[in-house]
Amino acid sequence: MTSCLVLNNDWYACDTTCTGTCMACEESKTGEPDGTCAPVTADTDPDDECEGGECGGDGACEAPSGSP
Repeated sequence: MTSCLVLNNDWYACDTTCTGTCMACEESKTGEPDGTCAPVTADTDPDDECEGGECGGDGACEAPSGSP
């Protein structure tokens, strides 16, 4: 059986369709190997998806560190 890779928004071939807020297939954004869809590293927002917040490390935005 042959596996397929999907080109995603990061311009990397990815193991799955990797869409959604704070998700990426690029090691510099997730800490996982290039091509592996994973949540963006916590307390970062490399693609400015969170409108002043940061990615929480779980595929969702959260308030900036130190905010109430």
